[in-house]
Amino acid sequence: MLKVLSESKNQSTILPNASNLHGYAVRSLYRAVQVAVEQETLVRVAVWCIGEYADMLVNTAGRLDIEEPLTEFMLLNS
Repeated sequence: MLKVLSESKNQSTILPNASNLHGYAVRSLYRAVQVAVEQETLVRVAVWCIGEYADMLVNTAGRLDIEEPLTEFMLLNS
């Protein structure tokens, strides 16, 4: 999903309904938008997801073992 959003300008996608993926998805979108801010669709989806699931940015909900944790400090200083 992130690869499609990152490489596409007019792609519409839906965040999976699996609630166990929401934390991972919102953290991944946050990271993706940091490096691809020029991708309008990616930014729109990321902003919506961050608005809906902001509490999951720094908590461990859905965090995978391979995923680097985000901290409040990292979020405030980006």
